Amino acid sequence: MVDGLELSSCAFFLGERSLYDSVSLSVVASGYPGSGHSLPGGVSHTYSIGAPWIPLLEPVLVRIKDERVLNTDSLLGSTWKPPTDKIVMVCYSGAQKDVERVEWHDGWASARFREFGNYQLVEDRTPPVITALGFFNGANLSKTSRIAISVKDDLGAVRGFKAELDGAWLCFTNDKGLAFIYAFDEHCPPGAHTLKVYVEDVAGNKTIKEFHFTR
Repeated sequence: MVDGLELSSCAFFLGERSLYDSVSLSVVASGYPGSGHSLPGGVSHTYSIGAPWIPLLEPVLVRIKDERVLNTDSLLGSTWKPPTDKIVMVCYSGAQKDVERVEWHDGWASARFREFGNYQLVEDRTPPVITALGFFNGANLSKTSRIAISVKDDLGAVRGFKAELDGAWLCFTNDKGLAFIYAFDEHCPPGAHTLKVYVEDVAGNKTIKEFHFTR
């Protein structure tokens, strides 16, 4: 059966095929921004729903209300809400994180997750960091067989990666999220080259970095 729970600032909803068996679920406000149970950049309370060991066949829909209101004129009673363009929802348990873009409706942020855990709205304005592994800008790579690029994001939520060699798209493989690797082939002939790497995280922060090398 379709089920869920809706509170004043948090709600979750399960489809009829989400659970394998009957379980007892609850919502607990377990932290707030700046507390010990909060992520850096957190802008909402942390809500604990279910437990990570409860399996889900279909995603759970989680909704958290954005209660940030700044009083700009206490005499007139005017208010202003901070921008929401870089806010994502994070489900975390220990070091494990799942980051999703949110949909907004009447001040509520919604996202779907494949696991239970702790949920919080987080403002992410930090772009990913691109680092060359094993070579430096301007290096001679004629004796190497590949190029490896590391991409780090503060939330571990890289959404897009694109590389261009001398203006043409170049195919990189991903080593289980550890590195992006290109093995030299006919698309990179001997000579001087320019490699441009584009990366975007889930919040939409973008980084572009250019490398020059000779092969």
